[in-house]
Amino acid sequence: MQTKLRANGFAVVCLLSVFLFLPSASNGQIEHQKGEPERLVIEDEQGLYAHWYLANMNNDVVRGIGFAQKYVDRFPSGQMADFLKQYLDKHLPEHPDALTKFKAERMDTLVVKPPAVEEPKTEETNRAIVEIPQDAEIILRLLYEVINDGASVNARSRSGYTALMLAAMTNHSEVIKKMFERGADVNLKEPAQGFTALTYAIWTGNPEIVRLLLENGADRLLRDTEGRTALDHANLRGVAETIKLLEGNKK
Repeated sequence: MQTKLRANGFAVVCLLSVFLFLPSASNGQIEHQKGEPERLVIEDEQGLYAHWYLANMNNDVVRGIGFAQKYVDRFPSGQMADFLKQYLDKHLPEHPDALTKFKAERMDTLVVKPPAVEEPKTEETNRAIVEIPQDAEIILRLLYEVINDGASVNARSRSGYTALMLAAMTNHSEVIKKMFERGADVNLKEPAQGFTALTYAIWTGNPEIVRLLLENGADRLLRDTEGRTALDHANLRGVAETIKLLEGNKK
C-alpha cells in the first residue's frame, strides 16, 4: 500500500510538470529528419514516468512496458525504478513482443510539428482557423483533478488552456456546468491567439455547448488576436444553428 501511495504521489508531480504550468522539467530532445515530422523524444525521469502512468491508466500495456523499460534502463536508481521493475516482471512475460512494437512505432516520441507541406492557397472560409489539440481529453482530466485538489478553477495548462476551454473543445457539458458552479471565468482568452471557450465550442460544432456558454455570460463581442468575433468564427465554421444563436445574442 505504501509503495502504491508513493507511486501515485510521484505520478501527480510528474503529470503536473509535464502537462501543466507548474514547475516543469524538460520532456526530452527534438528529433527531425527531412520530410518527417519533428518529434519530441521523451527522455527525462518525470516525463517517462508520467507517460507510463497515463498508459497504465488507459490499460495500454505496450506503452506501459515500453516506458517502464526505458525508465529502468535510463534511471536504474530512480525514485520509481523498483516499482517499475515489478511492473515489468509481471507484464513483460505475458507480452514478449511489446518492446519491439514500442520501438518500431516510436511510441516514446510525441509529434510536435508536422512535416512542412506546401498547401494551395484557399479562401479563409474553406479552412479551419482553430485546431483542437489531440490530447485535450488527457489535459482536461489532469486539470480537473488538480482543481478538485484545491487549485484555482481558472488554472491553465502549459499551452494556456483552462478546464472550461478544454471541456468546450471536448463537448463535456457536465464539466462545463461544474466549472461554472465553482466560478469559472468564461471569457478568459488563450494567450497565443486570443481564443475563448466560446471560440472552441464554435469550432467543435456543438450548438448546445455554445448555448450553454452564452447562457453563462460568454461575451460574443470579444475579439481574437486577428480581430475576429465569435460570429466571425461561426460564419467561417458554417454551422447554421450556431450562427443563429450568436445573431440572436447581438447587443
